[in-house]
Formats: sequence, C-alpha cells, structure tokens
Amino acid sequence: VEDVINTNAFTIAPWGTPSSADYDGVFPLISVSTTRSPPAPLTAPQRLNHACRPNTHHHFRVASLTHHVHALRTIRAGEELTISYIDGAAPRAARQAHILGAWGFRCACRACALPDADAAESDARVARIDALLALLQDYGPDGAATPALAERLVDLYRLEGLDAPLARAYGLAA
Repeated sequence: VEDVINTNAFTIAPWGTPSSADYDGVFPLISVSTTRSPPAPLTAPQRLNHACRPNTHHHFRVASLTHHVHALRTIRAGEELTISYIDGAAPRAARQAHILGAWGFRCACRACALPDADAAESDARVARIDALLALLQDYGPDGAATPALAERLVDLYRLEGLDAPLARAYGLAA
C-alpha cells in the first residue's frame, strides 16, 4: 500500500495554501493503472504518466475536495494523456535526476530525449525563463519589468512547450 501511495499520490493543501500541513491524496480516476483500447475518457480509470512537457495539468479544488485534470492544448485522438510530476522549467539534467530519485525511473519524454545540442538550447531557454521571472517580479519604480520582457517570457514558455505556467506569465504581463 505504501508503494502505491508513494508512486501515485498528489500533494494537496486542503485549506488552499501550501504549508507543513499538506496531505497526500490518491485519486483513483487518474492513479489506477489500466489498459484500454481505444483510450477511455477520464470518467474511467486512466493512469496519467509523466512528461516534462505534458498535455494536461491538474489541480486540487478545496471547495469540493476534488482533483481536476484539464487539457493544456489540443490533444490528438489516441495521444497519451500526461502530467508533469515535477517543475518542467528546469534543465534536463536536473529534471532527470529529480525523476530518478523520487520515482525511480529515467525520464524518456520528448523533452528529455532531445539530442544533446537541442537539449542545450532548451536548457538555455529555461535559464532565460528564470532570469526573466526574476526581473518581472521586481515591481519597484527602479525595476526592469516591462511589457516586452513579459511578452518574451510568454514566447519562451511557448517555445519550450511549458503550457501550464503560461498563466503566470500572462499575469506578470498584466
């Protein structure tokens, strides 16, 4: 039972804010392994595997104590539904080390399987994302935040296929 919980649980903050009182929850509709052909809708059990650049995102709704999954982009018929177990906006080596250490497998998603030269370019874009986030969070009168920098952040998230944090980028742009 502990192995099932450790590999399938989601950290939730039932009172709405992450704290030391976070809990783990296993949600059977997305944590139970099944083989179905054709793919079943999310009203039936469906394991959501990891991808560093996933096509879905999940969140816990405190008011109803339910876990929700929504598409981040158009998903083709037959395409596997994926979520990210980690912060995808990290360099490839860091992502792979985290996945291996926490879940015991070597990530082979599209982003991790890039040739080394392409992975280096991706890592450079991720570093630029981090730098832009730091600049855009300085709201002071002497801060460097500009709409153009926020638009560049949006562009970098899109280039990297990091659709989940786009809302944060749009918020900084606003």
